[in-house]
Amino acid sequence: MFIIIFYIIYLCIFLPLFSLSLFLLSLSLSSPLLHLSLSLTPHLSLSLTPLTTHLSLSLLFILYLWRQFLLFHLLFFILYGAIPSLLSLSLSPSPFSLSLPPPLSLPSLSLSSPTPSPKTTSSNLQLALLKRSGRSTMQRPRRAELVYLEPSPNYCERDLNLGSLGTVGRHCNRTSRGMDGCDLMCCGRGYNTHQISRAWQCRCKFHWCCYVQCDTCSERIEVYTCK
Repeated sequence: MFIIIFYIIYLCIFLPLFSLSLFLLSLSLSSPLLHLSLSLTPHLSLSLTPLTTHLSLSLLFILYLWRQFLLFHLLFFILYGAIPSLLSLSLSPSPFSLSLPPPLSLPSLSLSSPTPSPKTTSSNLQLALLKRSGRSTMQRPRRAELVYLEPSPNYCERDLNLGSLGTVGRHCNRTSRGMDGCDLMCCGRGYNTHQISRAWQCRCKFHWCCYVQCDTCSERIEVYTCK
């Protein structure tokens, strides 16, 4: 902003000088052999001689170059300041746009909520845009609450229309409190405990030449499956 004001002041100084040079040039060209004296003020007079023609042309040419230089820089600084503002205005998101929280925050938000999310019907959704009456029992949802129009699909049960095979028979981790834990994966139905023995090749060695010899290891473990 300071640079633009600086150049505007220079342009204001340039215009009177440019007009004066044109005036001197016109007088010199009209009477190049005439010695003319002009009284600008009681204590200031201006004499026009044939030399004034060359001086006026030189001054006019210098002022013209100065004018082109100033206008170019003024236009450059105006565009330099306006283009980034326009780009930031066009690229900035709208203040009225709606956005969802990160997906990883939704499970923790829903699980940490002490009360279930309220169900909102389509009629309630339309009425939410209108002024609520005094008899309305609906509470405006808070920013940390989730609302829904339709109940979520029950992926705990088998439903081929939804592409869900259910969680019956799924292996779960009895000690985990995450999504693979038996409490969440089995949807509260409980789990079965199975004692199984598994064997695998262990302590393998390479012998020259050329075969690998392994021992057979086995263990008995517990496997948990959802009911």
